[in-house]
Amino acid sequence: MEFNIEHASLVGWLTRRDFPAPFSAHARFPAPWEMYWNKHRYRRLRHLDPEVGQLPPWRAPRATQSILNSFLHALPKAVITHDKANIETLRSLVARSKEVLRGLSHDGESEVEPLSSTDVARVLAPLRLWFDMPFYFMPFGTNTSRDSVRQSPGFTLWLLCSDDRRWQPNRDLLDPFPGIQTILSRTGGDANSRGVTLCWNWAGETVVIPQSQASVDELLHLTTSVPAEYLWREISSRSDDAQTGFNLLHMSDLHIGARAVSARQMSYVEQHLRSRIEETHRGGGIIQPIITGDLMDTPTKENLVEFEAFRNRLEDTAKTKTICIPGNHDMRKKGFLWKNWQYVSSLEWQNVISSDVCKTIFVCFDTSKEAKLAQGKITKDQFIDVATKLDVMKRQGKYDDHICITLVHHHPFSTQEDEVDTLPFLRIKEEPFLRMENGDDLVKWCASRNVPLILHGHKHRPRFVGREVEFDGRARLVRAIGCGSSFGIEGKPLSYNWITWQPGARSWTVSYMADPGDGSGFTEKRLVVGARPDDES
Repeated sequence: MEFNIEHASLVGWLTRRDFPAPFSAHARFPAPWEMYWNKHRYRRLRHLDPEVGQLPPWRAPRATQSILNSFLHALPKAVITHDKANIETLRSLVARSKEVLRGLSHDGESEVEPLSSTDVARVLAPLRLWFDMPFYFMPFGTNTSRDSVRQSPGFTLWLLCSDDRRWQPNRDLLDPFPGIQTILSRTGGDANSRGVTLCWNWAGETVVIPQSQASVDELLHLTTSVPAEYLWREISSRSDDAQTGFNLLHMSDLHIGARAVSARQMSYVEQHLRSRIEETHRGGGIIQPIITGDLMDTPTKENLVEFEAFRNRLEDTAKTKTICIPGNHDMRKKGFLWKNWQYVSSLEWQNVISSDVCKTIFVCFDTSKEAKLAQGKITKDQFIDVATKLDVMKRQGKYDDHICITLVHHHPFSTQEDEVDTLPFLRIKEEPFLRMENGDDLVKWCASRNVPLILHGHKHRPRFVGREVEFDGRARLVRAIGCGSSFGIEGKPLSYNWITWQPGARSWTVSYMADPGDGSGFTEKRLVVGARPDDES
């Protein structure tokens, strides 16, 4: 089957087994797969019996109507098989899914607004049995032909991901399939240039195999020459578990000292981050922690001491110095009207930081220093100071292989969602009191300096907004990546972002991670893939 990356992610979710596996606790996968395959799957598919084929509710990703429509339209044409009856069965299932989707569509409803997981599950449910197979293969960047996989065994499913990112530098995946997230993170979002194959099975086990370890032809040969019960062992032996690359841990709006931020919440987040950082270190990965403001709820000496203790623990785990910038709550009592306090000076932050660890130059602005209320503003003096230091570094020629990222606390873009937010009790729009006064100036400055990313916080809401800016006859895309409240202020989910790219990769990925605040676990709510500036035109 041949898909783009958004469709491939949907297919990945369709292969997830939320219903009982066809083997006992005493027989590991895939020993008894043939019995289940012959007895259940084809009987259900051939007869399309609703009673026999009905499955329990399953976890589905969010998706837009536009993506679902294009996926269902492309699905029958994308299938590569020598079994015509199999295609007719799929067409019948697709017709069922289309009928469900039409029932969910309403006049005036935007096709770009995501449908809920429940609605997507209803739409895709008829297709689940068709995708129920023991082994799955998804090559990237291998120029695999359709004919080469046509004769693969019936118990394997090959997904050919044809995804030309030159015409769409941003890819925004809601609830991405974990296997897709893994391979994009390991390749810096540019899997097609790397030559790797993503493999997974019924039991949910996933491996990434570089072409240097096994080509697509070799994997196809394995599927026909190795008995099915030994196939996964052979595949796993060729896997690449390395997680090398550069990773930014983006946190924001800790609000340490607030009544709503408990020691229990902080400890829970710390333990989760410790586990993820240590796992990344074991794979050879590098982590750079970043906190984009509102470190404290109010800049008292006690809160500063507690924040510094947290920062020290984070640095001990990450083995890298944390980069922090101040927010409005670090400058003024309760972050709003009162005068500036002095404790923020102890943060020892700098406006330009070069990190050879992650090949990045961080440009840091204080958006709270001279702003009013809870608004943000960058003074001309700050722009000039930063530009001067960047020019000195450019003249030295030591940072040509570094990517440049801007760190601010306030959001440079106001979205439609921001404009409807109101202040509690007052029933007036809050955005005029919160936005960055000269956000457009920052975006234009970043475009002129070829800075592709702006990381920020402030709104306690994960965000991704991009804008093209004309500069020197070229359109340059500047993206703003917002982090929610990492310790869950105002009852918001516990949030952080994980930004990854590989050395020499032409793109990056952003994983938006969140826990609802009840300890049920951090899950990836969104995955964004974007091109680096040298890959844009």
